[in-house]
Amino acid sequence: MNSNSDTFSFYKTVTRLAGANVAALAISSLASIFLTRALGAEGRGIIAWIMSLAVILNALTQVGMTHVNRRFVAEDNSRAGDLVLTTIIVCSIAAIIFVSAFMFYGFSQPLGQANKSALMTGLLLAPIWAITECLGDMLLGLHKPKQYNFVILLQKIFNAALIAIIVITGYATPLIAISALAFSFILKFLFVAKSLHNNIDLTFHKEGVKWVFKHLKSFIYTNYASSVMLLCSNAIIPILLVKNGMVIEAGLYSAAMIIIDAVYNVSRKLGMYAVPNLVSTKILSNAIS
Repeated sequence: MNSNSDTFSFYKTVTRLAGANVAALAISSLASIFLTRALGAEGRGIIAWIMSLAVILNALTQVGMTHVNRRFVAEDNSRAGDLVLTTIIVCSIAAIIFVSAFMFYGFSQPLGQANKSALMTGLLLAPIWAITECLGDMLLGLHKPKQYNFVILLQKIFNAALIAIIVITGYATPLIAISALAFSFILKFLFVAKSLHNNIDLTFHKEGVKWVFKHLKSFIYTNYASSVMLLCSNAIIPILLVKNGMVIEAGLYSAAMIIIDAVYNVSRKLGMYAVPNLVSTKILSNAIS
């Protein structure tokens, strides 16, 4: 394949990825707006507090594996199975450690005591969310943007449909809204697992997993720290607001951040696709030469 074809294919896929993410974020934003109107600022504040804890827990549980999977599976597809097993191992260990700590903190707060079921659901969602994100990003490294776009749209559309149903039927509560989100991520996980199972060997290779830990640990640690700091920068604000008894303000902040987060996530998704493709194609070397 010549350089012009490589470049055209690269930009065509980036354009499709951007379109899929814009559509997904538009659907998600509309669903969030309708949910906010149904719950009011206080109800939205409860969700914002719980999901802020879940976002931080999600970042901690990922252990930087999203970056590792995108980058290194693109460089060597034969390592895909080892990376999947490594992801499940490290994320599960991290989940055991961090979920317990977050539950202790959450249930020690008055808002957590008043919303035990919703808090429990949100915190248990985080490990599923983390593993799904880590494995889903591997689809980009395997050059399967269509499958990646599909699982993103599937999760957003399914969640939006559930939100629409609970709003229309008048059953909108923080617990049901968070449960709807959890169901959408379980569905996304199943489709990601199916996509990976059809394309890679998931047989346990002890030496392969050891190789991943040995060669990628510094890369994991570096991206782990950056991911946690980035995701926590926004999530910490609703937590601090609720800590000071400002539940309504937390809800208003969360509602106002919908569009800002949408714009940020589109550019972030494009970068997520660009890196593994530059690693595994001739685009970078052609540009340098």
